[in-house]
Amino acid sequence: MLKQAVTLTDEARTTARIGDDVSRARGAGLHAVAADLRREAGDWGSCAENFVALARYYVRIGRTAAVEEYVRKALFVSEFLPRDEDRARVHLSAALATQRIGKLAEATNIAFRAKTVVGLCRDRYLAARIGRAHKRVKGALGAWQDAAPVPASPDVASTKPYAWEHVPPPVEFRIRPIVTWRRVKAGAPGYAGMQHDAGIDLLMQRPGAAGECRCWVSHRVVDGVHEFVAFPNWSGRAMQAAKAMHNLTKDVAGTDGPSTVVMQACSALEAFINSVVHFIRNGNEERWSGSPIRKILDQECKNYKDRVPTLRLWGIVPAALFGGEWKPDVLPKDLRNLFDLRDQLLHFKGDNEEVVGADGYARHFIGHFKFDPFAPGPWVDKVLTRECAEWAISVAERMIWSFRKAWIMEAARIPGNEAFAHEADDPDGTFDPQEDVPDEELLRAQEENLAEFLRRCRERERVVSGLVEVLPAA
Repeated sequence: MLKQAVTLTDEARTTARIGDDVSRARGAGLHAVAADLRREAGDWGSCAENFVALARYYVRIGRTAAVEEYVRKALFVSEFLPRDEDRARVHLSAALATQRIGKLAEATNIAFRAKTVVGLCRDRYLAARIGRAHKRVKGALGAWQDAAPVPASPDVASTKPYAWEHVPPPVEFRIRPIVTWRRVKAGAPGYAGMQHDAGIDLLMQRPGAAGECRCWVSHRVVDGVHEFVAFPNWSGRAMQAAKAMHNLTKDVAGTDGPSTVVMQACSALEAFINSVVHFIRNGNEERWSGSPIRKILDQECKNYKDRVPTLRLWGIVPAALFGGEWKPDVLPKDLRNLFDLRDQLLHFKGDNEEVVGADGYARHFIGHFKFDPFAPGPWVDKVLTRECAEWAISVAERMIWSFRKAWIMEAARIPGNEAFAHEADDPDGTFDPQEDVPDEELLRAQEENLAEFLRRCRERERVVSGLVEVLPAA
């Protein structure tokens, strides 16, 4: 598979050198296929070469969103490259591509990170190139800031946008701004005193190339002082922790890994719906004034100390937002069983542990996933299998995905949701975190390139084996 990816990459370079639009499109399709092959083979670092080429292609045809997406992917997979020189080159290419689409602040951050990476190696020529690029991009950013002031609000004392220059965010995190209007109280516990008007919209956006972001950051200037307020994405963190624990579990007979996955999956569901409630209750009052959701939540959660059961919130919040006809891609029985299993693991009851066995409690999960009916010990040893962990992750992911999909489909019903209205025709493609959706021309180019490549492979195999006839293309 890796040999095929290398061959496709070499052919993509040769095809792109022809110079016409059709050849460049075919070369981009080859790079996309090669990146998929390398990713499936587990060689993530080598995908950076293809992602950088795709970013350059979309720069040429003016697809800004595609450039940003492939730059993020290239920066993420570059962390898997063994040599610092290669990582620095990827950062340099990403900075130049980002500069060409007018994202000067992001280009400055990437170039600064490239300077940090190149400092770990001894390539003086590369260090000089990166230094010149960083200086050029930073100069362009300064000129843009002086020429393009942003409107000032009552609590903003500066008219220049602030760039993450000295403390850039980590590569694998996507930090998005949250609009805030209230001043943060000093020493306020938790999220008290903060208003996140746009937080609900950020929560509904699909994950980026690196998966769920770990936090959102709000920036404002108060009395000439820059303030940053971080809101952790607990749902995304819990889901990443569940997947990481599932991948690290090597002992097939062990129950520690699956039990942790079950708890983290439930934590992700609880954190997601609690974030929805928080953003709506503390958001812009005018936005939700005509919707019954605020009145319902005020009745259920009178203050931040109220602890409404998670399953109840997953019932009342979607019904208030999307209507009673909302049907998630998860059966209610599966959701109840997941939280029931979590409760059984967290809350010890002597009679259950001593009496309920494979002939009792374990029967609830027959048909949902494979369990071990012959495992010695209590029922947990029979239920907590690797298949149980996969089932828990699937239930949590599909439940969250169903909510985000409904948010798009009901864009016209939800107040202030105009930003998602244009995506309502294709919610599946928009919110599948594992799927890239290029344009139809690039998809056709990928299919034609792959079919042609497989045909030539068959030809070479038959020539080597001494056969005269050639198989037709797939």
